[in-house]
Amino acid sequence: MPEHATLARAVPPGFASAAEFQAALSSMLAAHEDAELAAHGASGASFLGAARVLVQRPAARPSPGEPRRVLDTRVACRDKWKRIELLAQLTEFLRDYRLAWKAWRTGVAGVVFPAGTYLVRVTHGVACAAAG
Repeated sequence: MPEHATLARAVPPGFASAAEFQAALSSMLAAHEDAELAAHGASGASFLGAARVLVQRPAARPSPGEPRRVLDTRVACRDKWKRIELLAQLTEFLRDYRLAWKAWRTGVAGVVFPAGTYLVRVTHGVACAAAG
């Protein structure tokens, strides 16, 4: 790359002067912006514009978009009744686990965790109910 370069400015062909070219370019750009803005608005989308963009705080974050779902992703089943049954079993497991956990943490001897308990059984050797 050269250290210096010379840029020659010239009026594009078809224009009598630089002012005429600038006026034509400005009007074409304004017409294009208006057309894009109208198409954008027709689609139902909104457009901030330069003034409202400049008013925004640089450290601002967008607000949360869609609401959080209430589905429990630990159970996936197309059959509605099977899913209800599995969710009931999960609820029962979590209730039994929480009771066993609280008892074990307070030092109760002989606590039996529900079948399906893994991490506490492996890391601390607690007793678990047989799967059935």
